[in-house]
Amino acid sequence: TVEAEGIDDGQQANLVALKNMHQNLESLGISIDQLPIVFQWNKRDANDALPISVLESTLNPKKAPSVPAVASRCEGVHETHSLIVRAVLERIRFLSQANRSVESS
Repeated sequence: TVEAEGIDDGQQANLVALKNMHQNLESLGISIDQLPIVFQWNKRDANDALPISVLESTLNPKKAPSVPAVASRCEGVHETHSLIVRAVLERIRFLSQANRSVESS
């Protein structure tokens, strides 16, 4: 799950954090494209909240699932959790089927 600050002051920090995540995964030999990703747009109740369209275009150009959230009111938290669990299970199912295909060849 990528949790992004949905406020104007947090946008640069979001970009740095996302870049760092890419670099850290690459240093482990993992492409971010191999992992299920869900974005959570935090602080949607803030007066200076960025439009979700801005967050999507700058941080989520590949259109991964995303959820607006107000964690202090538990809004969006359950939805984010459900999406990431579903995405992880789908990835496990895909890898399991791929392994069975290789074994049966």
